[in-house]
Amino acid sequence: MSAQLKPVEDGQLIYLSPREIDVQPGFNPRSYFDPKALDELIESIRANGIQQNLVVRPAPEPGRYLLIAGERRLRAAKAIGLEEVPCLVRHVDQRQALAIAALENEKRQNISPAEEAQQARRMLDACDGDRDEAARVLGWSRSKLDARLLLLHAHEDVLKALAERRIKLGIAELLSGLPKTAQEKNLPIIIEKGYSVAEVRGKLESMAQKLATAIFDTSGCAGCPHNTTTQASLFDDGMSEGQCVGRSCFSEKTQAALKAKQTELQHQYNAVFLDIEKTAGSWVYLLPDGEAGVGKAQYNACKGCANFGALLSSEPGCEGTVKENVCFDPLCNAEKVKAAQAEAKQAQQVKVSGAKATTSKAKGKPKDKTTAAAPKKVRELSVAFLREQAGMAAEQDAQLRRVLALIGLCSMATFHPKGVPNIPAQAIPALYALDDEALTALEKAVAAHYLAQHKAAYGDSDRIEQAAFAALATAQVDLTGRFTLTREFLEAHTKAGIEALMHEATDPSGQTFAQWWSAKRGPFKKLMGKKSSEIIEAILKADFDFSQWVPSCISGEVDKLKAQVEKHATKESDDA
Repeated sequence: MSAQLKPVEDGQLIYLSPREIDVQPGFNPRSYFDPKALDELIESIRANGIQQNLVVRPAPEPGRYLLIAGERRLRAAKAIGLEEVPCLVRHVDQRQALAIAALENEKRQNISPAEEAQQARRMLDACDGDRDEAARVLGWSRSKLDARLLLLHAHEDVLKALAERRIKLGIAELLSGLPKTAQEKNLPIIIEKGYSVAEVRGKLESMAQKLATAIFDTSGCAGCPHNTTTQASLFDDGMSEGQCVGRSCFSEKTQAALKAKQTELQHQYNAVFLDIEKTAGSWVYLLPDGEAGVGKAQYNACKGCANFGALLSSEPGCEGTVKENVCFDPLCNAEKVKAAQAEAKQAQQVKVSGAKATTSKAKGKPKDKTTAAAPKKVRELSVAFLREQAGMAAEQDAQLRRVLALIGLCSMATFHPKGVPNIPAQAIPALYALDDEALTALEKAVAAHYLAQHKAAYGDSDRIEQAAFAALATAQVDLTGRFTLTREFLEAHTKAGIEALMHEATDPSGQTFAQWWSAKRGPFKKLMGKKSSEIIEAILKADFDFSQWVPSCISGEVDKLKAQVEKHATKESDDA
């Protein structure tokens, strides 16, 4: 038996049964395996064994592994019936695994551009849409990454023909600029006739595109010589009017319009991606109800999440089409759906049983709804507010000031007292709990050490932020009444984020701003139909009492630290 149930270190070489290794669908950059080359590999392994180990990583299920590199060797091993194969175990995430797979394939037989296109999209998805980062991890130029992504518009038959080397890359790139129906129609002809790249390019340049389907403003095309309406008499082949024969110009204007549309959507949604930047399983529609619904309250909360957004199509023939209300965190969405279903089931059971709750219980505080992540600008403002409050807390709390001074001295002295965590967010509550005698002893020890050894201070922005949050959590600072809603804070949110915020914001009576507006000024939905600047102006001018409200994106940071502090305290207690 080769099952490895004990922990395996990163970089350790082990032997596994081929049955213990899972191949993730769509993970391998290589989708086409030449039958002849595979047969040759089988015979080589049969005679000499596997000379190069496979690369795997631990799977969520204990005792199983996910393949990173070596699928041809794994297929050959299964065909021969080998009991074990040598495997190098790597403890890496999805992005790192993709990079390893790309590097391994480049060492061997070159994968096709069609396979590289799928590889580019998977890596871009793993890099959260950052094209420069994806290109860097893959070891490609940015231009190569962009070219491979555009190739994703090719019909599956075109990609298959390219992977099988039946057409050249240049032809696939040219065809990918056509609607998929046109690609499917022309591919067999190109293969049968054996057209060259130059011949295909020449034929495409003579094709016209209907101006009526353009997603850009065509008013400037009225007098253009490439407009068939302008030069209708020149065409004796029956070409209809209102078409453009200037493909490069049409394409440039289409791309500019797509970019403008994407920028426009980014004012409304927290995350906006092109269709070629996301794999099929990396997003789902966000729904308030139904079998895949997260519940109305959670739906409103999700609109403020960094993963809430839209998907913009760049596919020829469908350019500019938008899929809205999309969640780019399917795992989080699945958890929210499961929670909503549990709540609905519980409510149904209460209804069926005839159980009655008192008015006070029925109107009790609902369970808080959460978001996976706050948008970057929102979090920056939240952090700034919390750090300001932490500073004010230190001014009023002598014990906290003493703890912070001691941590600063430890930093300067590069001295870490035994039993005190090195991370400020954990050190603050640990030191705060000490009595005067213990703190004095530490101060003396650190000061003496500082005189003998002085090194550069440690720390970065994240550690400082966490320390500030820990100070608030440790001193049990109540943020109620300290937050002031500002224009800058609202402008940091997208339109959807503002809507989520106003469904969350409450006055001292517990009434949300959305409810208040609907009762006092008219439908809240009508307000949200206006421009962001108009919405913000209306909110700031409204006589709604925000004085006791603290946004969840702010309070949540402290709550997370409290949970971490409690977890650390529990661990310390268990270790003791």
